[in-house]
Amino acid sequence: MTLELRDSQRVALERLIEPGRTFAALWAEPRSGKTAVSLKLIEHKAPRIAVVVGPKIAEAVWRTEAAKWLNMPYRFHPLTTGNEYPDLTGKGVFRMTHLLFVNYDQFGKQPWQRLRPFLKELAKLADYQGMMLLDESHQIKTPNSVTGRNIRPLAADWLGYRLLITGTPVTNPNQIDAIYGQWTFVNPAIREKWPTAKDFREYFGEWTNVKGYPELIRPIRQAELNAYIQHDVVTMVGPGEPVPIRKVRYRVPADVLGASRKMLKKGVIYYNGSKWVPDPDMDPTDRAVIGLNPLVRLLRMRTLVAGWVKDDEGEVFTVPQAARARLAALGAVLRKCDGKVIIACTHLHEVKLVRRYLRIKGIGHTIITGAVKNKNNVIEAFQRDRDLRVLLVQPRTVAMAVDISVANDLIWYTSDFNYVTFKQASDRIKLSPKQPTVWFLCGRGTVDEDVWTTLQEDHQHLTKVVRRIRRKKFR
Repeated sequence: MTLELRDSQRVALERLIEPGRTFAALWAEPRSGKTAVSLKLIEHKAPRIAVVVGPKIAEAVWRTEAAKWLNMPYRFHPLTTGNEYPDLTGKGVFRMTHLLFVNYDQFGKQPWQRLRPFLKELAKLADYQGMMLLDESHQIKTPNSVTGRNIRPLAADWLGYRLLITGTPVTNPNQIDAIYGQWTFVNPAIREKWPTAKDFREYFGEWTNVKGYPELIRPIRQAELNAYIQHDVVTMVGPGEPVPIRKVRYRVPADVLGASRKMLKKGVIYYNGSKWVPDPDMDPTDRAVIGLNPLVRLLRMRTLVAGWVKDDEGEVFTVPQAARARLAALGAVLRKCDGKVIIACTHLHEVKLVRRYLRIKGIGHTIITGAVKNKNNVIEAFQRDRDLRVLLVQPRTVAMAVDISVANDLIWYTSDFNYVTFKQASDRIKLSPKQPTVWFLCGRGTVDEDVWTTLQEDHQHLTKVVRRIRRKKFR
């Protein structure tokens, strides 16, 4: 029987195998299936040599899991103390992938004298395109440790792929040294901005001295740190109980629904400032909304239902009747939520609509978008200020750069068809110690239903809709 990855594992793997990616950090909670994802990454890359560095106790796990997950020719070589190193110079030896497990003890002073030249030889045999994976990579988090000092320079020899695998940064984001200690292996370019661990530590933290040793008072500039590393960090949660995602269907005004359906069929609709009008009886003040390209058409339909749209001149305007219906649905959900709430809006105009609504209702809130400069202050204020009930964000921010562990609910005011963004953001709220719920606002009978189907039921649904538009076949 062929084993299959869970959704969260599959999403993580999709991120890891993005075209052009040669390094990443897989940050995942315990028992989330990190080893399986890492092995499927090895299978995808199919390198000549893949070196896994991990604790001695993990050797049996990697051997067993490799037998389960690798559907490719490979040979497992344990490089524990006393074992002979394999000879990989023979003819035809690379008709398969060679998976070598090295425990961290081998990077100590004495064993390292023997291991170092062997790893150099391996890297050369792989044309420097081999893979090196550091399991429980927090083992090298201390910048001045012997193990870390011996492992980090190896980055220059393993250019095929370098992967960090750990749960420490997820469960304890205050460990600033842990990030620098590991990042100097996965992406040595970090030294160009922060040459030493001290530079990095002082930039991202406030410190004091206790008995001669530095002690962190509080982390600072966390949003900037996340923005720097987030492109290369893949977060993944374990199986456990899935975060419930509740689909909230609401009634869309008839004229908006009619305009949406006309956009689907024709690709062009017209608006005179209060209602949708038939063409070609256009007044000079009427606005034309055009979506001839299938994907643009779907985007126009989705934003229309959310309460705004962009005309053929590129100007954005609000559609009041659609916005009122969406915001009323949002208000109904907010009344069901107890505690702090994240509201995710895909586009800035949606952020403006929701912000105005929150102001009118007197709901304390704060905002993070790409334009916000002091994201650190916003995050800290949301975490500490009891009067700030709502954090209004764009989905990609929630997926990585925001600590949402204090939030009890995540409301998708809008979502696009991007399954990876949706899954990463929805999964992150699972890290909340509370009992989180994800809410999905869905205009009944609109393109929102297609977004929901794509994200929850059939990931190929978007392709089918586009195909149907091109063939002009509609329900």
